[in-house]
Amino acid sequence: MSGVKAFVDNGFSGIDFLRHFLASPEFTTSTLKKIFPSGKTSQGKEGLVNEIIYALNDGVISENDVLLAYIEQPKQWLSFQVGKHLEEPQLADVAFLLRNFGDEKWYGTIFNKERNKKWYIRVHKVSNPSFIGIGEARKLDLSQNIRWMVAAEIGDGYISLHWNGFSSSVYEDNDETLKQNQFTYWKYIPQFFDELKELFKGEWENPNLYKLVLSDLWDKYLNKAIGGFKYEWAHLRIRAEASGVALNARSSGSSDIDVSGLQALSKQLAKSAIESLGLEALEDSPKFSDVENAILRTIIREWGTKSYEFRLDRRNVITGNEISDKEHKKEFVFKAHCYFGAKPKSEQPDALIHLHCYIEYGGSTGALDFLINEIELGEKDDSFYL
Repeated sequence: MSGVKAFVDNGFSGIDFLRHFLASPEFTTSTLKKIFPSGKTSQGKEGLVNEIIYALNDGVISENDVLLAYIEQPKQWLSFQVGKHLEEPQLADVAFLLRNFGDEKWYGTIFNKERNKKWYIRVHKVSNPSFIGIGEARKLDLSQNIRWMVAAEIGDGYISLHWNGFSSSVYEDNDETLKQNQFTYWKYIPQFFDELKELFKGEWENPNLYKLVLSDLWDKYLNKAIGGFKYEWAHLRIRAEASGVALNARSSGSSDIDVSGLQALSKQLAKSAIESLGLEALEDSPKFSDVENAILRTIIREWGTKSYEFRLDRRNVITGNEISDKEHKKEFVFKAHCYFGAKPKSEQPDALIHLHCYIEYGGSTGALDFLINEIELGEKDDSFYL
């Protein structure tokens, strides 16, 4: 098996296919333990795979148990749309994918009865060539394929796609070499949305992620106290077109803005603006913070932000006093790198509205739950989104 962090198929089927699938990077050891919690917790991944296969054959667990655990693993990437659908068609039997590679189409349904969720899987074949032999006997082997599977949740008022990224081998004809390239997921996700719209008669549309993040959530949570919690917002990364922290314009390309430098700039501008009005610029005052945040947001908006990463945490507040770090650890709320789809005709990820999510914050499902909840709250309170 190659070092690719995905399932590489070598032409197996049946039990052999299932064994290699469960043993692949597609399943973590913790997920395997979740599938069969009564197994021996001290054994390694190979032992857990064997126990799961025995349990499946004996009817102790079901195919849906295995697939649900697989599909609910926290994933790296998320894209979602909001709207409604009219139909729920009968798709190909998803259990087939446990023992066979499958065709390039949609499979479903996978049920989570406890949370009343329905999941579907899209199979996509990715060639992963390799060389076998050495010297003059070396030959190009085109038999290996990566099975990339995208999970879709069809929810009440939204549709979401979840997936993991990987690098695969690409053969270069000009110098007869293999190169490891990032798989271009952003070229396929729009197609998968279109397929689901046709199958489910869906009327989903992209959310205004730019407004949701840089206006609605920013105004609501940035250093605010809500419902007994003090929220902490951290700016982590900004990608802008033809711009740098020091406002040194570039003719083309993108630049990674140093966030600490950006915050230092906004702080100095806030100080200058307040002092120009003949006021005392106390950096620990609420008014200074408001001016600084307004300048920072203006810089981010006006400098053509293509993507933005931030982290949102919270701590308890007791009688107006924040609990110290030693007394109470912060609670993780949200962390993601948000791509705003600023260049829809691009051949790069900036063509797609999506998010890079973090496992410690619940991965793609954790990010989705937070954002959908915020959108629903905004719909109930029009003033929040106007």
